Amino acid sequence: MLLRDIGEFGFIQRIAGRVARAGDDPRIVLGIGDDAALLDLGGPELVVVTTDAMLQNRHFRLDWLAPEEVGWRAASGALSDLGAMGAAPAAVFCSVGLPPDWPVEDADALLAGVADATEATGALLTGGDVIASDRVLIDIMALGQVARGRQLTRHTARAGQLLAVTGALGAPAAAVAALSALGPDALAGHAAVRGRFAHPEPRIAAGRAISASGLACTAIDISDGLVQDAGHIAERSHLRAVRSSTPRASPSPTAAHNSRRPSARTRFSGRSPAARTSSC
Repeated sequence: MLLRDIGEFGFIQRIAGRVARAGDDPRIVLGIGDDAALLDLGGPELVVVTTDAMLQNRHFRLDWLAPEEVGWRAASGALSDLGAMGAAPAAVFCSVGLPPDWPVEDADALLAGVADATEATGALLTGGDVIASDRVLIDIMALGQVARGRQLTRHTARAGQLLAVTGALGAPAAAVAALSALGPDALAGHAAVRGRFAHPEPRIAAGRAISASGLACTAIDISDGLVQDAGHIAERSHLRAVRSSTPRASPSPTAAHNSRRPSARTRFSGRSPAARTSSC
């Protein structure tokens, strides 16, 4: 059997059988299976830890993005995971694999993007590692804190709850589609769409506000796409996600950016009559 036969999530399931889980140790509040792990190391807040790796020509292309934009996107991806847990970012560690013949100026720009994205959320770039590599590799570990009992997780959804999304959807996917079909200049004249793709903003403030409100206890970073990630919540919460209508396709990058009115409504429903319908 090859890795391609089981896929990314199949391999994650295999890993899950080898790592410590909640209940194995009192320090582990939440282990594998969410946007980040939750650790109880004492004190009034839980420690939130996540990692995210990106590889050149697999997760990004240097003819589509400048090195600084690659660094920003990499850090933002991990920081967004903290936002999905309702956490306040505290520190970021960045490890990179860089080709020896890569320009020093590009390496500096890559790390500058990581630092800028980190500092924009109030966190600090604290350390990391550097290795030689055939392709550019960037791995981010982000740490944050969330008040006990205020963490947002994937497994706490209840039947009847409405699925809501912060911001507008579609621009990054439209950017990738346009770049793939038309080449690196495809987004000329579509600055707003390119900005959403190259310079994503982690939803830290939204996650913190949702956490503090107590009105919701479930959240997820939708970097894998709305449908797939809604399925992750449903699976972890032992529910189904039911849409009331079919979303409309966006005909162009501009339309994707400007489309802010939801075209479908999704609620979670129980897999059985005994499904929980209480609030958080």
